[in-house]
Amino acid sequence: MYAKIPLTKITKMALVQTNGKKTVAQVKAEQGCQYVLNCTLYNFNTFKPLCPCRIDGKTITTTKDGYWCYAFNTGSDFKMIHSSDMEKYRNVFACSGNIETLLDYTTTESGNHPTMASSCYEYMFQNCTSLTQAPDLPATTLAEGCYVGMFAGCSSLTHAPALPATTLAAGCYYGMFLECTNLKLSSTQTGEYMQEYRIPTIDTGTTATDALTNMFTSTGGTFTGTPEINTTYYLSSDNMVVRETEIATLNGYVGSMIDSSKPITIAVTLSASAWDSSALTQSVIVSGVLADETAQLITPTPALASQTAYYEAGILCTGQAVDSLTFTAKTAPTEDLTVYVVIQEVIRDDL
Repeated sequence: MYAKIPLTKITKMALVQTNGKKTVAQVKAEQGCQYVLNCTLYNFNTFKPLCPCRIDGKTITTTKDGYWCYAFNTGSDFKMIHSSDMEKYRNVFACSGNIETLLDYTTTESGNHPTMASSCYEYMFQNCTSLTQAPDLPATTLAEGCYVGMFAGCSSLTHAPALPATTLAAGCYYGMFLECTNLKLSSTQTGEYMQEYRIPTIDTGTTATDALTNMFTSTGGTFTGTPEINTTYYLSSDNMVVRETEIATLNGYVGSMIDSSKPITIAVTLSASAWDSSALTQSVIVSGVLADETAQLITPTPALASQTAYYEAGILCTGQAVDSLTFTAKTAPTEDLTVYVVIQEVIRDDL
């Protein structure tokens, strides 16, 4: 279920610790509330929350890692903060999960995309000035106004989501990045603007009324305003593209400070039509890859369904650049292949 409640309409909000022993229905009945959310993860042995949590002025859990959290005193002052400031608020919690679970948990957990409602994520992060990284937005079927102003006023945002949907809906991206001054886009590939950004990410899209209007108005690059569909733009080297990965979590997408020594996994597609006909090479965008091959351990592994074709084609990763990998084949595959790229930062002992 999706409910949009203006902060001015909230008369009471509370965090309730149940130690895993009460159902959502029981909590709702006891508190006399209209809505109940399962807010965080907990240890199945101790029943303590795993993420930063503070209830009625008492800190229940904290961690050495930084988290972006939701905080409030009364409810109408609900806002996003960093866990380093959690002592300033009576109630604080950090959530983990796929953002699509907010629409339909069961459908998302089964590996599918839930049906969007009109305006479902409208102004969701508006004026969250500390937000640096957008969540992954993997939906391929959009609804009217679904992402209107979603990041409007997020002046620290530097990581923009890939947008794979090919059929746009009326007003779907209207003002989506309005006044995101640290998001910088150019219509030409030059200087700092090298990373491709396109709507849709791949294939040919069809637009709708006001679908792209003011999408990048008052952003920080040389291109601002309303982009064209099926047109490649270029992001600054200060920016990155957020794509669907195997380790996607909401707390990571809203700025969790993840230990950089941990590996990350990114899924990329080697398109059958993208192989160079003579050199049999193909370059793909892989956010986070550095030009210096000594700084990272990069391990490409084909998905199970792509393994046979991948190995029969004799594919190897033969080059890297900033946010890019180049693959070379002995024979060109006739089908699209999915490859998981594991990126692990390394510490050199010869320095």
